[in-house]
Amino acid sequence: MLFTTGAPSNTTNACYLVYDRTGGTIGLYNDGATSLTTKAIGSSATTQNSQCAVGYTVMTNSGNSVFFTIEIAFKALFKGVKTVYLQANEPNTNSGFVSRGTWTVQ
Repeated sequence: MLFTTGAPSNTTNACYLVYDRTGGTIGLYNDGATSLTTKAIGSSATTQNSQCAVGYTVMTNSGNSVFFTIEIAFKALFKGVKTVYLQANEPNTNSGFVSRGTWTVQ
């Protein structure tokens, strides 16, 4: 999941999260999108960069669907309209980033 200004190639200074199904973790990239800090799903620990903080996360499965509840707090300097992108990855293919709308951070 990516909250950013403009195109999905703009991963620096963004709120860029990654779910790792095998590891059971959720991660947040640093400001430069060069390093990923992860934490276990269900953990109340917080990971953050200059744009957002990710707190408690819950994941549930239903058939072939996965549902997440993710506590995200956006930082004051990240305010404005952001495009929300999602991407799904498989071992040999991925969806690419797909725009799912916009979010205004106030």
